[in-house]
Amino acid sequence: MGATCPGYPQHGMNEEYNLTVDTEIHIATFSVWGLVRGLETLQQLMYTVQGKWYINAARIEDAPRFSYRGMLLDTARHFYPVEILKKNLDAMATHKYNVFHWHIVDAQSFPYRSIKFPDLAEKGAFSPKLTYSQEDVQDIIEYARYRGIRVLPEFDTPGHAHSWGIAMPELLTPCWAGGEPGQANYSYHAERENFDPSKNSTFQFLEEFFHEIKDVFKDEFFHMGMDEAHYMCWESSPDIAAFMEASGFGHDFYRLEEYYNVRLLDIVQRLMRKSIIYEDPINHGVTVPNDTIIQAWKDVTLDPHLQPWQSYVEQLLTTTDYHVILSSCWYLNKIYSNQDWRRFYACDPASVNATDEQLSRILGGEACVWSEYLDEYNVLQSVWPRASAVAERLWSPANVTDVDDAQLRLDQHRCRLLRQGIPARPVLAGYCLDDYNIDNSRSHLYPTPSTLAPHDTTQSENTPTSSTEEGDAPFPSSTSTTAKGDNSKDRRSNTNNNNKKSGHNGSNGRVTAPFTLAITSIVVAVCLFKGWCGLGDG
Repeated sequence: MGATCPGYPQHGMNEEYNLTVDTEIHIATFSVWGLVRGLETLQQLMYTVQGKWYINAARIEDAPRFSYRGMLLDTARHFYPVEILKKNLDAMATHKYNVFHWHIVDAQSFPYRSIKFPDLAEKGAFSPKLTYSQEDVQDIIEYARYRGIRVLPEFDTPGHAHSWGIAMPELLTPCWAGGEPGQANYSYHAERENFDPSKNSTFQFLEEFFHEIKDVFKDEFFHMGMDEAHYMCWESSPDIAAFMEASGFGHDFYRLEEYYNVRLLDIVQRLMRKSIIYEDPINHGVTVPNDTIIQAWKDVTLDPHLQPWQSYVEQLLTTTDYHVILSSCWYLNKIYSNQDWRRFYACDPASVNATDEQLSRILGGEACVWSEYLDEYNVLQSVWPRASAVAERLWSPANVTDVDDAQLRLDQHRCRLLRQGIPARPVLAGYCLDDYNIDNSRSHLYPTPSTLAPHDTTQSENTPTSSTEEGDAPFPSSTSTTAKGDNSKDRRSNTNNNNKKSGHNGSNGRVTAPFTLAITSIVVAVCLFKGWCGLGDG
C-alpha cells in the first residue's frame, strides 16, 4: 500500500484498486479510499453452497469513470432521523458513491442547529426536536468518512430562504404590496423573500455563519445553491429599486443577483473553501470564480418551459471553462414508471456535442432525492435500487450499456440490498429465497447491515473462466442465477467487460476456504485501514 492518507475523503481522491483472490487475498491501491472500494468488492465475491461459505478466485483492476458520484438528500421538506441517513450512507457505500450532498435546509424548515445562531433551528425547524445537533452532524461526517464518502453541505441562498427569516427576518427582503412593505401578494411573492442584497449586515451575517460551517464540516467545498432566485419580491421593493439605481444596475435584476452571488462567493474564498453552485447564475451571464463547480439540473422533464438537459450542458462546456456535474436526468423523487431505472441507466453525462477537452470538464453526476413526497417511511424504498442504475453509469466504462444484462444483475442485487438491511423495491417478479422460511412465512427481511460490495466478480462454480475482471459495475455483473439469491445455483460470469486498461489472465475457479478465512482477511484489512490512517484505535 505505502500511500499517504488525508484523513477525510476529498475531491479528486484516487479510488483505483487491484484485487487478487487466490490462496491469499491482496489489495493494491494508492490510497485508503481505493482500499475501501476494494474491500466492498471483496465481500461481493463471497457466496454459500449448502451452508458453507466460499469466495471466488479473481483478479480485478478497477477504477471509476467519473470522480464525482454523488447523491443529494433533502432534509428540509421532510426531516430524516440520523438512523435513516446512516442507512442510506450504507447503501451509497455499497454502490461506491463518494459524495453525500446534504441539502440540509430550505424554505420549508431549518433543521441545522447552528452554534452561533441557535434560533435559526429553534424557530425555523418544523419542531425543535426535528433538528440536527452538532453531535448529529459530526456523527454523520464520521460515519460517511469510514465509507469513503464526502459530506457536502448545502445552504441555499438568496432564494429558498423563508426558514432563515423566521428567526432573523432582517436577513430577507421585505416585499411590497398595496404601497406597504412586508405584504404578501401570493400570486407573486410572500411577505419576505430572498436575502436582502442592499444591506451590508446581510453579508456580515453570512460571513459569520459560513465561518462556523467551515469549522463544522470537513470538506473543502460548500454547495452554495443560488438557484431559482425569483425576482418578484425584489421587483416589488422601492428600497431595492433605489439600491439598484445607486449601484448602476438600472433595472437589470441579473446584475443584482450577480452582485449578491459574487459577494457571497468572495466570502467563501476568504474562508479558504471552494464552491459548487447550481447553473442558474451562469445561465444569466454571471461570472463566478474559475474554481467554482457548476451543477446542471435543468431539463424539460422537470419543467416543460425548460430545454433538454443536453443544451444546458453543451452551453456550459462550450461557452465557459467551468467544471460541471450533472443531475438533470437523475431526479429519483420523480416516479416515471415501475421500470424507470432504465431511463436513469440510459442517461450519460458525456452524451453531448463537445470536444474531448470540453468533455473532460464533466466531473460526474448526482442522483437527487428531493423530499416533498418522501420521508423516513418511504425514502429508502423509493431510492433503491433505482439509484443503483445511476451508480453504474457513473462508475463503469461508457460501453457498459446493456440494459437487459443490467436488469438481471440488478434483480439479483436487490436481494443483496435486502440482506444488507436496505428495503429496496422489486425489479422483476420473483422472490429472494432467504426472505421466507421453510413454511413460507416471513422471516427476518432486514437484518443487521453488513458492508456488501457493489462490484461484480462472480464466476461459474462448475466452469472456471480466465478473463480479468475490470471495473464494470457498481452492482454485481453476474448475468443471473437460477433463483434469485440462491448462491447454490449456477452463477455465470459476464465476460463482456471491456476497459481501457490492459488486463491480465484471471485466476480460475474459486477458493474453497471456509467463510472464516474470508472474513479474517477482511478484518485484517479493516484493521490495517484504521491503523494506517489513524481513523480508529484498530
